[in-house]
Amino acid sequence: MGALLALGDQLSKHRYFDQAPVLELVYHLRNAVAHGNCFTIDKNGRNRLARHPAHNRNALAKSPDGTEFEVTADLSGPLLFEFMGPGDVIDLLKSVELYLLKLSRQSDG
Repeated sequence: MGALLALGDQLSKHRYFDQAPVLELVYHLRNAVAHGNCFTIDKNGRNRLARHPAHNRNALAKSPDGTEFEVTADLSGPLLFEFMGPGDVIDLLKSVELYLLKLSRQSDG
């Protein structure tokens, strides 16, 4: 939970860069963690989802079974241990690292 909070806070300082779906997934997961480990998508969250999808479909790191996660406007309930497990969070952290490295290399070249 702490890793999602810390990552979300750091990404927020950069306005979630290009707001890629994997980064937007972190945005919503961070908010769920910060609000008692529970999804409550408010009006602002629904508006954000309408503009910026939040999923790991194109993530560069996934579990061996390729599990996909998507935050939708009607999602509710617990985050950890129901929506996503601890290993899935690790995969997400790795995906964000790889995505940001790729983004950095594109802006350098």
